Amino acid sequence: MGSFVLGCKVEEAPTMLREVVFIFFELFLEKNKLPIQSLEVSHPIFSDWKSELIMIERMILKELGFSLYTIADHPHQYIVYIMNKLQDNPSSSGIQEAQLTTLAESAWHYLNESKRADIELRYEPLAIACAAVLLASKIHDITLPSSPEPWWLTFEVDYDAMKDVCNEILDIYDLDVKADTWIPPLVPVEYQRRTLAAFGGVSR
Repeated sequence: MGSFVLGCKVEEAPTMLREVVFIFFELFLEKNKLPIQSLEVSHPIFSDWKSELIMIERMILKELGFSLYTIADHPHQYIVYIMNKLQDNPSSSGIQEAQLTTLAESAWHYLNESKRADIELRYEPLAIACAAVLLASKIHDITLPSSPEPWWLTFEVDYDAMKDVCNEILDIYDLDVKADTWIPPLVPVEYQRRTLAAFGGVSR
């Protein structure tokens, strides 16, 4: 919850805390196979969740040193930039506009998949974006410019880093984890136990 709220603020798309609590509360009920029901703001559990949310957000900010500018740079925003550069490259004359669109869409998909791992914490956003474009070009058999220099050098991206990102994105597809798999918390969460007790679940 804390990461979601903080992410909304960083992206200048603020969301009311109560709306976040409502959504995550419903997800919590679904996870624990409890009947979906609304949570009133006057309910003690709502105050529990809201207090926990505020505390977690502060903890994340503290760990980040209250510096958010380094996490506001996303690989996705470079896809259009890369496509425009490829289109302007004389060596790209053989690439049709429809192919560039396909390339961009597939690269965007790979970037979405990369969110399932910690790739963005370890590599530069532009390197990740270039890796996604490279993967997309291989899938659709689209030849990218290699002269007068390889296309990725236009963006000052290291080839080895780009290749490492490609491998890590492909490794995600080998994970034996279903899309609806719930990941258990690392430590017992007291407010969740109180929620289960209040709404008829089994407290763990």
